[in-house]
Amino acid sequence: GALLLEAFPFAELTMGNSEDDWFPMKQDPSRRRYLQVFCRADFDENFFLGIDDSSGQILGEKLDSIEGQMGEQLESLEDQIDRLGRRMDEMSEQISTQIKLLAQRLGSG
Repeated sequence: GALLLEAFPFAELTMGNSEDDWFPMKQDPSRRRYLQVFCRADFDENFFLGIDDSSGQILGEKLDSIEGQMGEQLESLEDQIDRLGRRMDEMSEQISTQIKLLAQRLGSG
């Protein structure tokens, strides 16, 4: 995304000339084109985007906090699902027992 943001000011240089168009849409797709990208070794994306390091650190801490909260909530949900599963098993056994007793009463009556 940042590459296109940097390249956007040069889009007007093509001015309808399909030979210079980096991403031609109305040209023969069989013709190969190459977009060469050169990056500086000291390129700093945060500097380019106007983000200082402290805001990145704060963002990282917030994400870690959210991740911890989500993990706790997930564990809580898993526990609730386990309890629900055990309760359903108990109810199923009780229903089976009741059906067997009812069948015995009907069979002997």
